[in-house]
Amino acid sequence: MATLPDLCHPARMRLIGVVSHGNGAGKTRFITNLLEAHPGRFAAVKFTTVFRDGQFCPKDAQRNCACTRLHDRYNVITDMETIAQENTDTGRITAAGATQVIWCLAREGAHLEGWEHVKELIPADAELVTEGNSAMLVVPSDVLVFLVNPCMQRRFWKSNWRPLAERADVIVVNEAPEAIGRRKPANDAERRAAMAEVQEAAPETPRIVARLDAPWGEWAGPLLEELAAGRAVRQPA
Repeated sequence: MATLPDLCHPARMRLIGVVSHGNGAGKTRFITNLLEAHPGRFAAVKFTTVFRDGQFCPKDAQRNCACTRLHDRYNVITDMETIAQENTDTGRITAAGATQVIWCLAREGAHLEGWEHVKELIPADAELVTEGNSAMLVVPSDVLVFLVNPCMQRRFWKSNWRPLAERADVIVVNEAPEAIGRRKPANDAERRAAMAEVQEAAPETPRIVARLDAPWGEWAGPLLEELAAGRAVRQPA
């Protein structure tokens, strides 16, 4: 027998935020792993912060600067010709099986405005995964996953990593040095110091040690599955 909709508890969007201590921790690889393990389930939003024209600005497959697409405080991009380009983060996320992919570029302080626009383009009951440190400082999430790659030298860490680590529901330690690209990896002492710093910021947060270049099922474990499914929820602060 068909049941009537639960009007007292309408369906709502669920958001999994993926953040890190710096570029090269493996945020996009974490998302593609999640999507490949749960095909057809999650939509995705990538937030890109544009600080100043040409500075810290990601490039597309043609090496065009993302900031050239930003002519206001934020810009929401949905056209698949742009989104699905090979060798870009949004292209990898699309290929991994996201039901919908949106790219939101925003200047500092404009992420919440951009998010309000993004929500208009996504079903109200969508399950959503998103990445972007600056965005996740202001966009509310149901689950927050913090990634750390001990191979990354301390000078490449983002300045806003600590409050995100403190709020995280789980910390994933990505032990794949390939994620940092051509940068020189941290030495053993730097690696120990980095992990000690994260431990100090979030001493009681569960940790999962992984190589994100391996399939989800080899490292995610029951906690991440529970968080992804919404069966484990963040406790009120």
